[in-house]
Amino acid sequence: MNIGFLLLRDTFLKTLGSLIQASLDRGHHVLLLYTQGPAQGSKAYQQVTEEKLSIFTQQGAEAVTFSLEDLGELKEKFQLDALAAHEGYYMLHEHMKEIQQARKSGVKVVTLPHFYENAMRLLESLDYFDKTYYLSQFAVDTHFGIYSEGEAEGKKSAYRRRYEVMGSPMFDQMGQVDRDLVRRDLNIPADKRVIVFFAPAVSAETRWRWRMWGSGGRIKRVLSVIRAGDWKDLPDAALMPTLEEIATDLRAFCDRNNAFLIIKSRAKQDDAKFFEEKADLYLSGEKDTYYPVFTSYRLLAVADLCIGVMSMSILEAVAMKVPVWNIYVPSEELHYPPNPLYPRQKEFYQVVMGREKEGPFNFPGVITNIDPRQILKWLRAGKLDNVAIDPRSSAEYAEKYLGVTDEPSSERILDSLELLAKSNSVKA
Repeated sequence: MNIGFLLLRDTFLKTLGSLIQASLDRGHHVLLLYTQGPAQGSKAYQQVTEEKLSIFTQQGAEAVTFSLEDLGELKEKFQLDALAAHEGYYMLHEHMKEIQQARKSGVKVVTLPHFYENAMRLLESLDYFDKTYYLSQFAVDTHFGIYSEGEAEGKKSAYRRRYEVMGSPMFDQMGQVDRDLVRRDLNIPADKRVIVFFAPAVSAETRWRWRMWGSGGRIKRVLSVIRAGDWKDLPDAALMPTLEEIATDLRAFCDRNNAFLIIKSRAKQDDAKFFEEKADLYLSGEKDTYYPVFTSYRLLAVADLCIGVMSMSILEAVAMKVPVWNIYVPSEELHYPPNPLYPRQKEFYQVVMGREKEGPFNFPGVITNIDPRQILKWLRAGKLDNVAIDPRSSAEYAEKYLGVTDEPSSERILDSLELLAKSNSVKA
């Protein structure tokens, strides 16, 4: 089989890397299609290069620079049997015409998820691909539940050939981490336990965090709330600890518990200097690697506790059987401008991040949710000896929300791709 992988950023190697490797291992001809210019707001450090692809090209994969405008000519130019894209509808929505041209020429086009973003998009997005591979049954139920107007089961039946629950190849990486090697690489003293704190995303989209943690001290944020007339946020503005206070108490918590503190951020975010000052190891995210092992997975492999703020690193920590303290921020804080691709973002965030019922951020035995006003109390009174995760709940969580099974996701997806390549039963 001639199979192509569309790589618009090096971050895509997190999702697609293990599937690329599985394809090479089975003897398929692999084409790595990458664009020469940054896509979808990518930073320069996320640009795909031949050097970053060398781990695959040294095994026989072919790396080719590619223009998205040429998607419709995949069969003619490369004789592809199948094309795998990361979050295809989101990343390629301006090129659906070209995608359909490729499918009509005989190329099977599939899209893979990154957590639950596929559930945000219109249900009709399934029409544009031969297969959409969902992360979990929860992701399927969320997508169909939001967009099917009470007729989810009927819609699932209508689309039954268009989707499968396959987990994600990114989780295949987790079993490849050598904990002892990571501790040596990071110079973690043998007598110390490890706490990993994922710095919170603070941006205009995370409105509450931006107001409480991005606009200075208490006086400034109180004035900001008053000017905006958002009176419901006034108590938080007056009482919430600042990020510097949280960092200071986190440092003290680690010192009392003889713990090594790793603070991990993202390169696109400007963190305050105090994060770097308080950490034993601070990682900005600019030098992250995504394959063969994602940087955050290396950190979680040595972690005795993960602390985060409603980030997907929380879910990854549970998948790696690491206890979690989640500083819980309601989903209502998220504020995005209206987008026709995602007309029901609010409903999506309520299902995924709400606390009204059990969900990926509200699951007993694996995640401890902490009110942001109470985090200093937890840090001042908490003992690392009392932190634990329930193994049974952890396994149930991984299967229910992340689609993790005993068989690697890459192998299952590749089985499906091979069947698709041999069949014309799904018409474009």
